Amino acid sequence: MSLHRPQTHRFRRVSTRDVERCRSALASRKRATSRWRPVARFAAFAARRRRGNGIERRLSYHREASPSRAAEIAVQSVHRNRNMRHAALAVLVSLSVAPALAAAQVASPADSASTARPPAAAGRPQPDAPGDVRFRQKGAGSVPRPLAVKLADIINGADFGMLCNGSNDDAAALNRALAYAASVAPAVVNLPLSGTRCVIAGTVTVPENVTLAGARGQRASLAAGAANLSPMISLAGNGAAIRDLYINASAAGANSRGATIAVRNVVAPVIAGVYIQGPFIGIDLNGNQALVEQTIVNGVKGAGSVGIRIGALTAHAETTDARIARTTVIGDRAQPGDAAMQILDAGGLLVSESDMLFTKIGTQIAPGANQSVAWASLNNTYVGDTNAINALEIDTRAPSARVEGLECSACWTASAQSDNILIANTGGGLVSEIHFNGLRNYNGASNGANVKAGTFVTFDASRFCGNGRGGGAAANIVYGPNVSAYAVRNSELGGSCGGLFKAAPRHGIVLAGNNAGGLVSGNDFSGSRTPISGAPTGDSIVSSNLGIDTKPVTIASAATIDVHTTPVVLLTGNAKIRAIEPTWNGRTLKLIPTKGTASFATGGNLCNAATAAQNAPVDAYFNGSCWNLK
Repeated sequence: MSLHRPQTHRFRRVSTRDVERCRSALASRKRATSRWRPVARFAAFAARRRRGNGIERRLSYHREASPSRAAEIAVQSVHRNRNMRHAALAVLVSLSVAPALAAAQVASPADSASTARPPAAAGRPQPDAPGDVRFRQKGAGSVPRPLAVKLADIINGADFGMLCNGSNDDAAALNRALAYAASVAPAVVNLPLSGTRCVIAGTVTVPENVTLAGARGQRASLAAGAANLSPMISLAGNGAAIRDLYINASAAGANSRGATIAVRNVVAPVIAGVYIQGPFIGIDLNGNQALVEQTIVNGVKGAGSVGIRIGALTAHAETTDARIARTTVIGDRAQPGDAAMQILDAGGLLVSESDMLFTKIGTQIAPGANQSVAWASLNNTYVGDTNAINALEIDTRAPSARVEGLECSACWTASAQSDNILIANTGGGLVSEIHFNGLRNYNGASNGANVKAGTFVTFDASRFCGNGRGGGAAANIVYGPNVSAYAVRNSELGGSCGGLFKAAPRHGIVLAGNNAGGLVSGNDFSGSRTPISGAPTGDSIVSSNLGIDTKPVTIASAATIDVHTTPVVLLTGNAKIRAIEPTWNGRTLKLIPTKGTASFATGGNLCNAATAAQNAPVDAYFNGSCWNLK
C-alpha cells in the first residue's frame, strides 16, 4: 500500500471497506514497517467516529497523495479533538521524513518498480526495504532512491560522535568517520559545522580515496589537543586528500618535533586550501604526483622546524612529480625556523607562484645519502624573501647525493641577511646544471649569489640590485675557486638598478681563480666600481658588456701589464712590454699607445715583437699559448 496511489476522484471519505482493506494489506505484508500502521489505526478510528467535528471525516487520500495535506489535517485534529491526539501524532511521525530536501521530490516504491537502481555499496544502507520513503532529484533522467541511501551520501564527523566543542578530544570519532568513508570510498568526510574548534589529541588517518573537508576560515577548525603530535594528520593511502581546513598545530603549546600533515609514500595525495598555524614540520611530503595548492603554513618556529619538507622518506628521486602551487610559508620573525621549504629527494618537482618568507633559509635543497633532486622547476616563485641567512641554499650532505637539472624561472631571492643565493657541495656529491632565467636578486646583505661549487651554473636575463648593503667587498655574483662551465648573459649587474636601491656592491662579478669555460656577454655593469674582479681561464668569452667594452682602461707600460678583462687598453709610458695578463683562449685585445711609441718584445708570453707609434692601435689575439700581435 502506498500513500501515493492515484485516485479516481478528488476526495473520498474513509469507509469501513477502507478499514478492512488496510487490515488485510497489513496482515499479508508481514515485513511492512510500523510507520504505516498508525495510518490504518487512524482510518479505523475515524470510521468508528462518524460523529465529530468533521475534520476527521475529511482525512482521506488526496488524489496526488500529498503528505503535506495529510499532515495539515492531522495537526488540526490534534488541536480540536483530544481523544484523537495520539493517533494523529503517529501519522505526523510517519510523515516527518516526507518533505523533499531543497527542490527534490519523494517518489513511491511503485513509481520506481521498473527503474534501474544503482548497486548498493558495501557499508551503505541497503535499498528497497518494504515501505521505504524514496527520493527523486528534480531533473531529466533522475531516478528514485531510498531516502536513507540518499542521506548516507553525506558523511559528517558528527554522525560518529564529533562534538567540536573546544574541549573534548574528537580524534577517535573522526577516525571512525574516516574508516567508514574508506569502506564506501571514494567518499568525503565533512567536519561538523561549529563555531568552536575540533580538538585532535591523537593522529587522524585519512585512508585511500577519502577526502577530509572543512570550511574556509578560522572558526571551524582542527586544533591540536597535545603538543608534538607525530603526525597530527596522516595521508595514508593513494588519493587521500585534505581540503579547506584551518589547523592550529600549536593550540596545545609550541612544537619541537612531529609533523602536522604527513604524507606517506603514496600516489596522488592532495592538500588544498589548508591553513596550518604553528607547526614544527608543517607538511612532510612524499610519494608520487602529490599536490599542495592554495595553502598557508604560518609560524614556522625554532631550530629544526620546516614549513614544507619534500622527500624525507625516499631516495633516488622517488618522490616524483610533486606540485606546489600558490602556497605561502611564513617563519616566526623572533625565532625563525630552519627553512620554509626543504627539498631532500625529488624528481620533476614543480613549484609555482609561491612565497617562502622569514625563515633562516627560504628554500633549501639538501639531499643526503642516495638522495637526488633532479629536474626540478621553480617558476614565478619567491624562493626566499627576508630570510635570516639565505634566500636559496643548494648543498649536498653525502658523496652519493645529487643536485642536477634545476631551472629557476622568474624567481625572486631578496633581503637575506647573508648571501641571497648560496650554492655549495659540502658532501662531495654532484652539483650540476643549475640555471636561473629572469631572476630578481635584490638587497642582500652580502653577495647576490655565491657559487662555491658546481658546474654549468648560469644566470640569464636577470637583475642584481642593491646587494652588499651590509658593507664589505660584496659582489652580485661570486664564482669560487675551480668553479667552471658557467655563464652570465644579458643581465643587469651594475648595482643600484636605476636608483631603486641605495646600496651597490663593490664588484659586479668575482672570479676567484681557475674559472675555465666562462661566458660573460651582453651584460650591463654600469655603475659598478669593478665590473669583473679576476678573470676567466681556459676556453672562455667575455664580450659585448656595457661598463667594460664602453670603458677602456689606462695602464702604464711595464714589462708585464695587467689589463683586467677590458678589451681596449690605453697605454702610457715607453717601457718595453714582454707579457700581458690575464689570458684565456681566444681572447682579443686592442692596445693603443697614447704617450709616444709602444714597444713589445718576446721573452714573456708574446709570440712576436712589435712597435707601434702613438695612437696607432695594436691588435692582440691569445692563441692558447702566447699573444699574436699585429
